[in-house]
Amino acid sequence: MTLNDGNSQTYTLPSVSSATYFELLYKDSTGIINPSSGGSYSYTLGMLPSGVTIYGMGVKLKLTYRFVPASCPDGTTQKIKHSSFYVFDSATPVSASTTANFSVYIGDNLAGVSSPVKSAYFSVSGTYTGNGSLNLTLNGGNSQTYTLPSVSSATYFELLYKDSSGIINPTSAGSYTYSFGIVPSGVTIYGMGVQLHISHRYVPPACGGLPATGELTSVVFDTTNSDSIKPNYNSFMWKGSLNAGNGRVRFQLATSNSPSGPWNFYGSSDNGVTCSSGAWYDAGAPSTPVEVYCAGQYHNNQRYFKYKVQLCSNTDCIASGTISPQVNDIVVNWSP
Repeated sequence: MTLNDGNSQTYTLPSVSSATYFELLYKDSTGIINPSSGGSYSYTLGMLPSGVTIYGMGVKLKLTYRFVPASCPDGTTQKIKHSSFYVFDSATPVSASTTANFSVYIGDNLAGVSSPVKSAYFSVSGTYTGNGSLNLTLNGGNSQTYTLPSVSSATYFELLYKDSSGIINPTSAGSYTYSFGIVPSGVTIYGMGVQLHISHRYVPPACGGLPATGELTSVVFDTTNSDSIKPNYNSFMWKGSLNAGNGRVRFQLATSNSPSGPWNFYGSSDNGVTCSSGAWYDAGAPSTPVEVYCAGQYHNNQRYFKYKVQLCSNTDCIASGTISPQVNDIVVNWSP
């Protein structure tokens, strides 16, 4: 074996009368793989069998390296992640064409990452009997046929099948479904298992990100100073700025006929179709009133009120953002 036509190493394999499993460790003892900066590097691995025939050959590179971590734990540059997914297994022998549907979930931010998946390969293993081949496909394409040598007893095998056509290539976070095709010919496979191994690049959360949300609950307000005047609650409005960010400002309202409560906060995310303690009024842009859709159901004719305001650093109020809205004033509009 050679690396970039150098670092030559010859391994002597013993004489055998039937197909026999082997595994070798080939070390880059001359330091050919020696990157000095971040980036992609290409190499050539040379293999020259002499007097032997190798079936189902697979090669993996295992690399350990030191690096200087960013001053920020996450940083803003692209990073790489390795994931493994279950694809298929069979408790019964496989001797006929089989298709396995499986899903891949990528939960990272892939925005702006060109061709995020850098490596995708399947490890296929089991024991077999017979004399024939095994054909593998992904989504009906990327066909590869592996010849398995004739054996007189059940023999272990492991194959590496690469997605060389780039079929697995998500461009955004989410779940993706694929089909893995297995066609044995002349062989029967026992205890078959298939795993997918993916390496993909992604954009980590921004360094110094803010909490996803922050909340403030107001003091108690007395609308009328009189039990004889019953208020109707009309709208919310906030004054301030989103600070050119992707943040959001939301409200809930609680009302009572006693200054000591009880205080039950309600909101609505669907214009009053449903009102609940887990929903919020989306206040939208500053200086833009939003109707208190749940007033008739929960708030009107109650003298005292409190509000709860939530500031989100991102529009979904789930992920961390880098810019917070600024709220300078809040107006609750009511009428007798």
